Amino acid sequence: MDRKYILATDGIDVDGHTLHRIKAIRGFGRIKPGDLGGFVEYEDNLSHGGDCWISHDAHVYGDAHVYDNAWIAEFAQVYGNAKVYGNSWVTDRAQIFGDAHVCGHAWVNEQAMVYENAMVFGDAHVCGYARVYGFSQIYGDARVSGNARVYGEARIFEKAQVYADAMISNDALVFGDAHIGGCAWICGDARIGDNNYIHIRGKIKVDHGIWTRQIDIDHKWYLVSSTLEKILVE
Repeated sequence: MDRKYILATDGIDVDGHTLHRIKAIRGFGRIKPGDLGGFVEYEDNLSHGGDCWISHDAHVYGDAHVYDNAWIAEFAQVYGNAKVYGNSWVTDRAQIFGDAHVCGHAWVNEQAMVYENAMVFGDAHVCGYARVYGFSQIYGDARVSGNARVYGEARIFEKAQVYADAMISNDALVFGDAHIGGCAWICGDARIGDNNYIHIRGKIKVDHGIWTRQIDIDHKWYLVSSTLEKILVE
């Protein structure tokens, strides 16, 4: 495989790692020969194949690997054993580390972090100050934003949105058109979602059951399960 860049500058120190700015030596994608990119520790951090690139002042180091057509930009950091690939983007001041994977057409930006063994893929978007970690997965067209936390083995998928100070943990699933915000905590083996629109933005804890719709009873909103259990939503 033909090399597409060289390490062009003397090293800078980042957390005990010596990083070098990259410089393109052939054209590919939107990159022209001579274009300067971001920083890597080793050539193993950025594949010479595909159209993948590290731009601006982004850092990729340790045993992290960027390949396929993935793009790391601005002040983003990818390190540890993290993998970013497919057509995914990591931008702004986002951080991907540990053994995390970001792939597909996923986008992680602003000051979001994805770490430990978490995965973000499909067309998912993680942004704001969100934290995705543990063995959790965000995929489909799901969006996690604000100060939301997703961890354990939780999964957010389809068109679900998690935002504000919400937490999704343990083995919980949030899917369909569900919107979880406020200080809501969805945990245990709870399942929230369906083709019905569900909007939770108050202070509520749901730790079991399958909850598929939301109804108005005497001007109070209740989350209703498939077995007709009800939880008052603040």
